[in-house]
Amino acid sequence: MLERKSQLWAWAAAASVMAVVLWGAFPASAATYNGTVGKPLSIDATKVPFIKMAPTAGYYWDWFADGRPDAFTTHAVAEHTWYSAFSGNVRVGVLDTNSQLDWGLISVEIKGPDNIMTVTLASGGDLHIQGPQGRHVGPAAQGGQLEQQIPDSSLAVFDAKGGSVPFEGRALIDGGSQIAAFPLYMAGTYQVRVVGTSGGPFELVMCGIQDGKTVVQRTFAGDICPGEVMLLDVTADCPAGALQATCGAPVYCPGIVVEPAEINLVVQPGNVYTVPLTVREAFGRAPLKAVHLACCDITHSVNWVPGSDVSFTPNDFDMKDGGQTIVAVISVPQSFWGLGKGTITVECAGGGQQTIGLTLRTPGSNPPHCVGIGPVTGVVGEPVTFDASGCYDRDGRITGYHWEWGDGTTGFSSWPVASHTYTTPFTGQARLVVFDDSDQCADTYVDVTITDP
Repeated sequence: MLERKSQLWAWAAAASVMAVVLWGAFPASAATYNGTVGKPLSIDATKVPFIKMAPTAGYYWDWFADGRPDAFTTHAVAEHTWYSAFSGNVRVGVLDTNSQLDWGLISVEIKGPDNIMTVTLASGGDLHIQGPQGRHVGPAAQGGQLEQQIPDSSLAVFDAKGGSVPFEGRALIDGGSQIAAFPLYMAGTYQVRVVGTSGGPFELVMCGIQDGKTVVQRTFAGDICPGEVMLLDVTADCPAGALQATCGAPVYCPGIVVEPAEINLVVQPGNVYTVPLTVREAFGRAPLKAVHLACCDITHSVNWVPGSDVSFTPNDFDMKDGGQTIVAVISVPQSFWGLGKGTITVECAGGGQQTIGLTLRTPGSNPPHCVGIGPVTGVVGEPVTFDASGCYDRDGRITGYHWEWGDGTTGFSSWPVASHTYTTPFTGQARLVVFDDSDQCADTYVDVTITDP
């Protein structure tokens, strides 16, 4: 049996239904609730000496007092079943009709067998365990630090000689092993995930241990590529006091490769362009199913290409043996000038995803320069002058001036000097975008102050 953590995790804001969380010392615990492994235990929230009890909107139940509520009820009595011996607290939150939340602790003692699950990975990749309610044990997705969200779980790392080594951002130790262990407080399906790092062969051993004795053991061996993901579902329960665990077959998730990895097009406004994209499975082991392609809007300083103007033939498909070529069709608006950027995303069932960059550029190499425009002041109802004569282009000439006055109106001219009349007081900035004869652009902002007469 793993020792119960004495340090509770900090509570993160639980749901949009609560606006304010009242913190402070927990009220004293009520009398201990006693239960048995595998049998539901009813707990009455009204037995906790909450600061506020009425009017009540509902109750949050944190069965392991780890800062992650597991259920919300409108009734004061809730039921939970433990599938391994447990000694600790249940954390209960009462939500009033003003969205105020108070917390209290209830002591729980669950008698019965200690049911411990262990998963051992020898080489091949990083080990992750996902619990029935999404709790995770293993390297975090961001930063690689160790996450131990399953209550009382652990992840130990050993070198090739069996010596314990510290977890340092990633669990992989060449020639070594990792062991994840957790008590079976909750029955259900636990997903084991192996993420290939250095690649090569691996051995995965799942054990169910009851009161210190191994009662279930399954071993899986295989190989994995760097970046590849292998999944194994382990379903565990403890009916009639006997630990049971079954394993599905290992499943390899497909990976996606898209070529080219980036698209750069020199375009003319008003034209349509086709770009062949080749999509294939990365590891040659699992077929790509339910493949979908989508493009986001291609952003631009003045206008943009809607993502809906980028179409694919086919757009949704299942990958057959070998590669598949898809054609991207890009329609460039007549008003498109300069440089636009976006992305095309290819994803499939099972979570595989690949994103490629998309850049559209109208002809030309050197953009113009926006300089020499001073602050503008004036009064309401009288025209003020904006002078962009200082703007220039090194390899050509400026052909257009697009003004965004800051009051919701715009203007376009081929002449650098423009006037505008403000109908209300205004303090802010106007924006200027200049275009050259190569359809390149640049922008700048002008401070504007308009006061009452």
